[in-house]
Amino acid sequence: MDVQRVVVVPGGARVTRVTDAGVVEVPLRVELRLDDLAEALARVLGATGTVADDNAPAPGAGTLVVGSVDVLDDLAGSGADMGWVVGLTLPRLRAVRVTSAFGLAAGVDSDVMHAWADEGGGEGGGGGGGGGDAIYGRTDVRLPRPAVVADDPLDAFGAYARITLPGVTDLPTLLATYLTATP
Repeated sequence: MDVQRVVVVPGGARVTRVTDAGVVEVPLRVELRLDDLAEALARVLGATGTVADDNAPAPGAGTLVVGSVDVLDDLAGSGADMGWVVGLTLPRLRAVRVTSAFGLAAGVDSDVMHAWADEGGGEGGGGGGGGGDAIYGRTDVRLPRPAVVADDPLDAFGAYARITLPGVTDLPTLLATYLTATP
């Protein structure tokens, strides 16, 4: 996959935080540090990176769209090439099935995404609750280094499974390694 442009689309999602000052709504873009993700992923892919608050551009032809579940629904409904889309904040217990059902390039579950954001993103920002970063992707992608590909029913379904790369400690590098190996 030759990615030339990364566009992260948070959709209209917001999260509610309860603080000493009261209840505050925070845009998903801020909560998950999506500007940092766009920048870091673009950097390791050698592409340009932006965040689009409005509509997602058409994925494909060098444009990788990275978005949350509501963005996936909109793209799939428009007939977009979902093989150029990465799903973010997928429900952990259904992440592999959502990734498979949409035919995504890759998926990132909510635990990994929140851990990456909480750790400050960027280099060394791991995830997965101590288990390291993991993505969901096709098992037939020939990665340039050894990978751990899950085979248990929670993390494997059809042609997709949870994939980790030992020694890779940040989400953008894991995604870029997998995406550049994807035909």
